[in-house]
Amino acid sequence: MVSFLISLPVIGLAGWLLAATTSRMWRLSAGWGWWVTLGLIVLLGGYAGYRLGRCEIQPSATFRWEGLPLPIGFFALEGDRWTDFIPSPPIQWTNLLADILSPVLLMAIPLAIIWRRRARMHTGNQGLTSVPEATAG
Repeated sequence: MVSFLISLPVIGLAGWLLAATTSRMWRLSAGWGWWVTLGLIVLLGGYAGYRLGRCEIQPSATFRWEGLPLPIGFFALEGDRWTDFIPSPPIQWTNLLADILSPVLLMAIPLAIIWRRRARMHTGNQGLTSVPEATAG
């Protein structure tokens, strides 16, 4: 399935972004407020992603699928019965993980941008030393 080829980069990008942001925050000694923000992004984004991953969408009277943005299963109405088209378990699990991490990724991007700019400002000011003013004496 094509969704498997989409889910792997989403999982990789989300993992990389969270790892890079966490290491940058650790290196710059982020305050507890920043860590709480990152924790809330992971928890609330993960919860929202899980709910979206278990969401059922029915675009027509004869077709529906489960999982948003990446599908976990398809169902088609054939006569008076729903027929399921379920991908293999590895594809289901990676799509569900990508569904969970998609909102986390979208919510973590602004935090990563802020920390990237903060790191530039922090490293730019390290080379500067304050010169005490000469005192008349």
